[in-house]
Amino acid sequence: TRNEIKHYFYEHLRYAVMKHYAIDEKDIKDEHIEQILDKLAYWYDGFCFDRLHKHHVYSTISILQFFSQEDCAFLQYWYDLGGFPTILRANLDKILSLEQLDLITNKDQHIYDIEHEEFTSPTSYQTMNAYVLLYQCGYLTLADELRYGIDLKIPNFEIRCSLAALQKTKIFVSNANSTKVKITYTSNVNYLKELFNLIINASDYLKFRYDNEALVVQAIAIFLLAKEYFVLVEDVNAKGRRDLRIDFDNNKTLIFEFKFNKKNSSTSDDELLDKALTQIKDKSYNQIINREVRSFACVFNEEQRQISVFKELV
Repeated sequence: TRNEIKHYFYEHLRYAVMKHYAIDEKDIKDEHIEQILDKLAYWYDGFCFDRLHKHHVYSTISILQFFSQEDCAFLQYWYDLGGFPTILRANLDKILSLEQLDLITNKDQHIYDIEHEEFTSPTSYQTMNAYVLLYQCGYLTLADELRYGIDLKIPNFEIRCSLAALQKTKIFVSNANSTKVKITYTSNVNYLKELFNLIINASDYLKFRYDNEALVVQAIAIFLLAKEYFVLVEDVNAKGRRDLRIDFDNNKTLIFEFKFNKKNSSTSDDELLDKALTQIKDKSYNQIINREVRSFACVFNEEQRQISVFKELV
C-alpha cells in the first residue's frame, strides 16, 4: 500500500526525489515525497482483490524493480518479468480483439457485468471468458465490489502499456519493434507525419484494416503506449473530445485532431484539414490549464492508406 511504501522505503523515496526533481537531499520536503508517491501510484498502484473494494495495492515486483534501478526509472517491469505467461501465449487470438482497443486507449473504460459464476468458477482456460483470463493473469482488476455482476478495469499505466504491448503483437507485423519512435514536444511536423505513417504501414493488413477514423487513432495510440508514451484517446474537455493527446513530464502536450477521407469522397483532403484546424480552435482543444500545448490536424486518406496531409495550428 502507499503507507507501507512510505514507511519501509522512505530513504528510497528521498533518493528517487533527488533523481527525478534534481533536489539536494537537505532541501527535500514532504510535498516532494508525496509527488513521487503520486507518480508511483499512477504507474504501479490500483490492483484490488478485495471483495468489498475498499483496499488497493501496488505491484510489488514493479516497486522493487523501480527502487533497485540507479536512476529510479519509471518503466514497464511487470511485463518483462512475468506479464506474458504461457497461458496467454496459447490464447492470444482469444484474448486479443478489436473490441479491446477502447479498453486500452480509454483510461476510464471498464468491463461491466461479467456473470458472477463465470468470474468465480471458470471451467477451463479453453472456455474461460477472455476478460476473466486477463484478470487472472494480472492485466485487469476489480473496479467495484463483488456483486451479481463483476466490473473490471486496467489498474494502472504500467499495465495499460503492457496490454498495449500484447495487443501490438496482433495489430502489427513481427518486425514492427524495429520502428524507431522518438517523440518530443519540439518534434517537427514532417517528422510526426512520417512517424505516424511508419506506424500505420507497420500494421498487418490481413488482420487490421483502417476503415474508420477511430481505428487509425487507436492503432497509433496502441503503438505509442507500448513504447510507454503518455497517450490519451478521446480526451474530454467542456466542448468536445481531443482525438489523441500525448503528455510529457515538463507540463507540455501535443494534441492531434484526425479526419478520415473515405474512398471516392467528393471532399478534398485539404478541406478536411481546414475543418480539423477549425475544430481545434472552436472547441479549445489547444487550451489545457497549466500546460503548454502544440496542436496538429491530420487527414487519413483511405484510398492512399496513409496520412496525406498534416499541419500545425499556429
